[in-house]
Amino acid sequence: MKTRDLAIIAVFSALLIAVQVALGFIAGVELVSVTLLVFSVVFGAKRGVAVAIAFSLLRCIVWGAYPTVIVLYLIYYPLYAIVCARCGKIKGKKRYPVSVISAGLMTACFTLLDDVISPLIMGFKGKAWLYYFYNSLITMGTHVGCVVATVIVLFPVLVPLLTKLKVAYFQEGDFPDGVSNEEK
Repeated sequence: MKTRDLAIIAVFSALLIAVQVALGFIAGVELVSVTLLVFSVVFGAKRGVAVAIAFSLLRCIVWGAYPTVIVLYLIYYPLYAIVCARCGKIKGKKRYPVSVISAGLMTACFTLLDDVISPLIMGFKGKAWLYYFYNSLITMGTHVGCVVATVIVLFPVLVPLLTKLKVAYFQEGDFPDGVSNEEK
């Protein structure tokens, strides 16, 4: 990776930590998903995965390295970045609704993945697992609603801003698919 890659990955990893701190006191409400989505759409899967992994590890340093969180975050966020980067390859008017729907579905998958990983690691069985699962659905509804709402509002604003940053600081040859005339 080039120095510019490392710098942009470091800045956006720190930004993800900052947006998580900003709304971390409200269950299910966050801006990490929309920030990572937009970054991955504009900068691609490779950089998106690097930011996702750096964010996941930094998050464990800041809030503690619990086995469930380490496994969940290191599986989910890189996968989320890859899905979002695929949305970025969609051209035209379909990219926006596909990104909104993908963010909502991936967010629901985050809770469902947690509903499998956490009980396995913590040794929940039977009624304890069901109690954990049903209680997580309330937070999942809030979380999915928040992610969909923030993507609807912020995606059209942030994508052009990050695209300008990409064009201003990276040369055309720095991206495998190049920078389109639309982005310039």
